[in-house]
Amino acid sequence: MLHLTWSLHREANVLRLDYVVRNDGTAPLIVVDSLIYQRVVRPDLVVVVDAPEPNTVLFKRGYVQSVNKWLVPPPMPSAIALAPGSELQGEARVPLPLTAFHNTDNDQKPLRPDNNQAVLEVGWIDHPEAQLLRRAIAENTFVETASHWAAQRWLRGDVKQVPA
Repeated sequence: MLHLTWSLHREANVLRLDYVVRNDGTAPLIVVDSLIYQRVVRPDLVVVVDAPEPNTVLFKRGYVQSVNKWLVPPPMPSAIALAPGSELQGEARVPLPLTAFHNTDNDQKPLRPDNNQAVLEVGWIDHPEAQLLRRAIAENTFVETASHWAAQRWLRGDVKQVPA
């Protein structure tokens, strides 16, 4: 139904993540396109945290719950509708050395120092009532986002080696 392929390359002091999400299903879906950081849409960012698996860092593009409960409502990522048979191409850049990052939470615990693998997850929604909405993120600045973020699921790519 939904497929994620991705690659990971080192360019000077950044890791470049290139990915393609393809909808091989029969219904349209909503896929996360970019994160919002400091009231700006940032298609180059991903959340960076330790994965549950040992030695693995997790790159996430989607709505990732913040420990900052005072953010009400939290800034939702931007999203697009992905029609059957179509695909979304995306790119992100992660500064080196790898450090934990969350677009709405500066209080992330440090990454494990032995992470030599990585995996990418992209958020998507297939709730029957989900739709794209236009929301203000700053004065005269709007973003296309989605309803029904509680129904977001994660599309997970293959594990890759982190380039030295």
